[in-house]
Amino acid sequence: MPSQLMPDSVKRAGEVQEISKEQAAEWLKCKKNPIYFITKYILITHVDKGLVPFNLYKYQKQMIKNYFKHRFNINLLSRQAGKTSAVAAFAIHHVLFDDRKMF
Repeated sequence: MPSQLMPDSVKRAGEVQEISKEQAAEWLKCKKNPIYFITKYILITHVDKGLVPFNLYKYQKQMIKNYFKHRFNINLLSRQAGKTSAVAAFAIHHVLFDDRKMF
């Protein structure tokens, strides 16, 4: 990518990023707790309100806990229940924080 097209906020490959102790602690907290990460950093689009924080329902939290704990899962859920959004948010967490990616 030509340098004139890359925003200043985007780091080049291999560029070192220094972080504070607070940032490192927050990163570790997000890595260990996907529900914390999702509710704090993931936004979803609401039909009437636009972008809003992803406040998980109890069953979505349980789904994510199961995904985090177990490799294989089967869910029996109704349609239009927010499953896709919860799985997508968990996938984002997995891509960012899991060193043992299975893809």
